[in-house]
Amino acid sequence: MDTQLKIKQKEITHNANVITEYLSDYDKFIAVLKGCAYGHGEQIVQALENTKITMVAVSGIDEALNVRKYSKNIGVLILEPIEIQALNVAEENNFSITVHTTEYLKDLIAAEKKLRIHIKLDTGLNRLGFVDKKEVKTAIQLAENSNLIVEGIYSHFQTVGIYDNIYDLQVAKFIELTEGVDLKKIPYVHFSNSTVLLCHQKLDFCNTARFGIMLYGFNVCPSYGDSFKDRLRLLRNRYYQRSLHLSKTTCNVKLDLHFAMEMTTRILQIKEVEGGTFVGYGNKHRVNEKIRVAVLAAGYNNGIKNQRYVYINNKKCEVVGPIFMNMMCVKIDDSVTLNDTVVLVGQNLTIGKLASMRNESISQVLLSIGKNNIKVYE
Repeated sequence: MDTQLKIKQKEITHNANVITEYLSDYDKFIAVLKGCAYGHGEQIVQALENTKITMVAVSGIDEALNVRKYSKNIGVLILEPIEIQALNVAEENNFSITVHTTEYLKDLIAAEKKLRIHIKLDTGLNRLGFVDKKEVKTAIQLAENSNLIVEGIYSHFQTVGIYDNIYDLQVAKFIELTEGVDLKKIPYVHFSNSTVLLCHQKLDFCNTARFGIMLYGFNVCPSYGDSFKDRLRLLRNRYYQRSLHLSKTTCNVKLDLHFAMEMTTRILQIKEVEGGTFVGYGNKHRVNEKIRVAVLAAGYNNGIKNQRYVYINNKKCEVVGPIFMNMMCVKIDDSVTLNDTVVLVGQNLTIGKLASMRNESISQVLLSIGKNNIKVYE
């Protein structure tokens, strides 16, 4: 194989167990598998068997059907409202669906399908969801008097509330919107993400922890050391907490999370490039001296961009010239052979480092490299 992603299922299982143990105050757990499970593929749902995770969340019905290929029993919440024409598929596959407006709810009731629903509240993100407490109460009453089952109610945070009071405002908005609703009767009440779960104490009204990026090995809790800059950051955080009357936050949470993805490729050719010549299109990338170059079978079609180095035989090899659609060149020494494996993402070159190189989020990098590459599960 030219370029492939190795997905380590055992690390997903390990992470699920570590997270649910750390968040043991919660009754239920939802793992977010949207975006093709952050590029890892919906097949990783198999790694969640025999863990405390009872439901996964996906973006749309296509992702939900992909999950069902690998798990017939786990709960599947579709986060985006599905088309009415797809309700038969949702009912047949026992999917839970999101309800975001009264009009959409009435369409579901009229369809006379037995479906489990999660009421989506807009508490400040200004995306999907109810914004009026009367409509929320009416929606739940309408659903309870129909074939629908109110399985959950949820919202999503705009920020993690470390440097601003938006977290606290959204919590207050959730409480306002659910006034008059008996949340204890609803099986899944979820209002979290990975960072919020690590930085904030459990909300009394939430019985479910919903998380994504943590599952794949990323501890996104802010971490501070003993450097002068870190001490300044801590002082800044304390200032914000006092001046804005923020709820208590936590930093430096230690979790034994493991990365579950490794990306490798092969060498297509090894050659000498003379000094004074150019690598790539347009004569833009000049080589100043004679160097040895390996041409690799990976490029921006594989989600590689702005990458400055790779690893071959545990040695850092700098990228030479531009990254092409399906190839790239790196500078090598005499120890590299045509049969050596090239590590594009791994222990020495983490997704976090790639995100810094590319000025992107970890999620963006995971999705870009998870799209067009062959996945091998172990």
